[in-house]
Amino acid sequence: MAIRLHPSVYVHPGKWLAAEIVAPAKIKGGLTRLSAGLGVTRQALSALLNGRADLSAAMAVRFEKAFGIRADTLMRMQASYDLAQVRTHEDELVVERMAQAAWSIRHSLRILSRTRSIRQTGLTIRRAERRMGAEMPERGGVRRGGGPELRTGRGESPAPSKQEGTISVMAEQ
Repeated sequence: MAIRLHPSVYVHPGKWLAAEIVAPAKIKGGLTRLSAGLGVTRQALSALLNGRADLSAAMAVRFEKAFGIRADTLMRMQASYDLAQVRTHEDELVVERMAQAAWSIRHSLRILSRTRSIRQTGLTIRRAERRMGAEMPERGGVRRGGGPELRTGRGESPAPSKQEGTISVMAEQ
């Protein structure tokens, strides 16, 4: 079970920027000077720093260039804050469970990882065929469709299933 933190732990990145970056910098001219230096309107900067607007990627890069704080760190703060806000209302979300589709994707990815690990360990294709009881494709690609497509020893390949939302291994011809 994952540890869940209380939503109050997550802080809006704008409020954090105001308290930890902008205020200690003591910029002469205040918000007007800072907004001109960042190349944004005073209203947009004020909304961000007061927590009324979300941090955009462009604004994160502007703060990175001006103050040296990493843009990806700021974007992770925004994503964590947004997720914490949604988690407070997650009981209200009505969602249909898609367990079968999730199982199919996990199964297909497991097969895909097996074929990749066989190639990475340097085993020959013939040894892999003997182990798995089927002929491995020469080159694997990813396609949407049914389960894994492996060639049988008789030269034919099984017909792919038309199940949506799964990923499988396919030989490039």
